Amino acid sequence: MGKEAADLGVFRLDFKTDALYANPKLRELLSLPATSVLHGEDAFARIHEHDVDHVRESVDAAREGSGKFRSEFRIRGPDDKYRWVAARGRVIVDPRSGALSLAGVNYDITDVKDRESLVSKLIDGIGALFSITTPDGRILELNEYGEAQTGLAREKWSNANFWELRMWGRSEETRSAVRDLVKRAATEG
Repeated sequence: MGKEAADLGVFRLDFKTDALYANPKLRELLSLPATSVLHGEDAFARIHEHDVDHVRESVDAAREGSGKFRSEFRIRGPDDKYRWVAARGRVIVDPRSGALSLAGVNYDITDVKDRESLVSKLIDGIGALFSITTPDGRILELNEYGEAQTGLAREKWSNANFWELRMWGRSEETRSAVRDLVKRAATEG
């Protein structure tokens, strides 16, 4: 547990002043100066341009609603290479002043994202339908070949039942047979 805790970048962002407290690990992770006073914008400036709006929206949603903050994003390092970071936090209220801040941790998930990317490339390289489903038949992953066969974008097939894909045709008999096969595979392994 000590090693894992040492890898956590701890932060506290004051919503009123934009002051950012960052422990040494967070400063290292975000490639921020070791000693200077920091502001939230200093951290946002390190986030990949395609991720920064999502991160800001997640912070706003935590502040204005749920109180919980979760995000994954890329950070530009000192070598101009990007690393993946996961952030988790919670909005806290100062009991004396009522001031709001966001406190939490950041940690490097680059290795996980690299493995996910490799798995996706391997799955997409299979020249046949490949699907990962839950035991009850909900689709968790479908390779590019499967997407081409179904003609559906990810948001349409994600969490759909495997036997409901139109590639099985309109026949209820065929869909029923596929459903039975999926369920049998789940119980028999």
